[in-house]
Amino acid sequence: LYLRRVAAALTKDLGGEIRATSSIRNNPWATLRPVDTPEAPVLSMEVLQMHRNAIVLRLVEGDERLLAPNQPVLVTIATATAAYQFYATILSVYLAEDICVRVTRPPWVARVQRRRFFRVGVQLPTMLSVPASTSGADEFYCGIIRDISASGVRIGVPTRLKVSTKVAVRIPITDERGTLFSASVLACTRAPRSEPYPYVIQCAFVDLPGDAQELLLRYCFDLQRNQMRAERSSDREAS
Repeated sequence: LYLRRVAAALTKDLGGEIRATSSIRNNPWATLRPVDTPEAPVLSMEVLQMHRNAIVLRLVEGDERLLAPNQPVLVTIATATAAYQFYATILSVYLAEDICVRVTRPPWVARVQRRRFFRVGVQLPTMLSVPASTSGADEFYCGIIRDISASGVRIGVPTRLKVSTKVAVRIPITDERGTLFSASVLACTRAPRSEPYPYVIQCAFVDLPGDAQELLLRYCFDLQRNQMRAERSSDREAS
């Protein structure tokens, strides 16, 4: 029953009831990884269509030579509310303006995480401020963003901060100056000795304005794509 509910949730997230062929709204982001070759890079995809027994994906970035009929693959689809993961088999690979891949659609999928919790590791210098109490001035600290999601961020900082402390952190979403986001400290722990700052704070974003969470989501996915692109470029140079 749980698996049926999850499959129904995926259907709803991808645009409603699936008939013989359904085009997908907003083309959710997806990844595809060959199972037989674990060392192969993950391929960036978009969901184009859902059939009763198949899903059509468009290759956004990656080596098309890694795709072949009858090949088992691990598919992850990020929808508006969650990420779903399942094993599938490639049915066909064809050219329709872009490289398209048709994979089997299983009767169930695994819901692996809420989309807003999708987290990407980074090393981004930042500036954060702690608002002053009734007396005194705001405190400012340099830090390093260690990872980020649309729901929160972990930052290396030079001093211990109390749980529930409100901070403002600058994140370079649109330009190098960055955008200020309000957050609340959930935890503060000692960092490994190899880290440049002695403490790490785990923060949850609060009072996000308008479409800020969607902007953060896109930023996180863009970061991951750039990292994957850099890894592939490095692998090609090494070979």
